[in-house]
Amino acid sequence: MFYMGFKESKSSEIKIPNISKQTFLEILHYIYTGNITITPENVMQILPAADEFGLHELRLSCFELLVKAVNKDTVCQMMIAAQRGEYDFNAERLISKCISFVEKHTEDVFKSDSFVLFDERVIIEMFQSNKLSIDEID
Repeated sequence: MFYMGFKESKSSEIKIPNISKQTFLEILHYIYTGNITITPENVMQILPAADEFGLHELRLSCFELLVKAVNKDTVCQMMIAAQRGEYDFNAERLISKCISFVEKHTEDVFKSDSFVLFDERVIIEMFQSNKLSIDEID
């Protein structure tokens, strides 16, 4: 890349769009050491970078943290953002985990303030599911 006629061979700087310097340094540290600290504050920056550089194990670690963060208050917002394509990564697995959470904790999710944020299509899909566990009266 640096010697084969690419534009990077003539430049002293390589730009990597959509990745901050701090995130890049964390990814570089991970590549060399296999260690990284993933937090709720940095997971949304590390996950797309892991996708970009093909770091499958790191991607899985990020998803584990996101899945652990799913609760009755966050599941609706996460699912809505994922379905609208607001995340800079493939969120299909996250959507599946969110749906599983809703199926197991239906009553809590339906009673949360975030439930009203779902668009009509998502609500119809949920009501058509045979896996929801809530009394019809609720």
